Amino acid sequence: MRLLFSLLVSSLLCACGSTATDTAVLPPVSNPLPVTPPVVPLIANGYVQCGEFSLQAADNLPWTLAAPSDWVVLGSSSAAGAGATKPENSWAGLLRADEVSADAVWHNIARGGYTSYQALSESCKVDVLRKQPDAEHNIDKALQLSADLVLLSFPSNDAALGYPAVETAANILLLRQQLADENIALLVLSAQPRNMAADKQQQLVELNRLLKPVLTDCFVDIYASLAAVDGGLSAQYDFGDGVHLNDAGHQLVFDAIKQVLLSGKCVELP
Repeated sequence: MRLLFSLLVSSLLCACGSTATDTAVLPPVSNPLPVTPPVVPLIANGYVQCGEFSLQAADNLPWTLAAPSDWVVLGSSSAAGAGATKPENSWAGLLRADEVSADAVWHNIARGGYTSYQALSESCKVDVLRKQPDAEHNIDKALQLSADLVLLSFPSNDAALGYPAVETAANILLLRQQLADENIALLVLSAQPRNMAADKQQQLVELNRLLKPVLTDCFVDIYASLAAVDGGLSAQYDFGDGVHLNDAGHQLVFDAIKQVLLSGKCVELP
């Protein structure tokens, strides 16, 4: 009887162990979702005939700079130093004096009031309804100066004149293409907030949205840091006209540029 009972218990234990193993349901193996690259909007400008340009992010970053290298600032009034109490306090002046550009030969050809159209090459055919290229303040001049790195800043004049963001973005990407064809690095500053009509402010936001996924690590995004709640220029950084930066604003822009340069993701410094 004892033997029969022992055999019965043993049989039940084996059955239970077998059932627990055989009927266990393993969680299904989930396939990771494919990584989707950012969607790059269509960017084109019917007012300019000047060849093709790529909408793809550069795959050859970082650009490598030798020492010494020629740095060219190309842009409008903020890049020229407007709003700063003295040239040395502008973002370009601060960058010029900083150790990050110690091996650079410096050229600033920015001019107040200028737009991205005026920075285009004179070889481009630009519609008469838009500003025309200026040979002393454009990509042709940067090439003449043997640029190794161009710092480009057209923060708000295009939008203020009513030019849609897609036109400005196309102009900037055309400049990027032409500089890249000459093996010249480009660092692009984002739009800056400006006290103007809401629809024009929206064009500044749109410009950043168009450029950021294409320029990636060579895009210096300063918009949010300078903006007030209403979309205009924060009083903390306003020179007083709702357009230009004071010393604190220029310092903020310089800090952002320096951070991008030191990251080594866009440009590899000497």
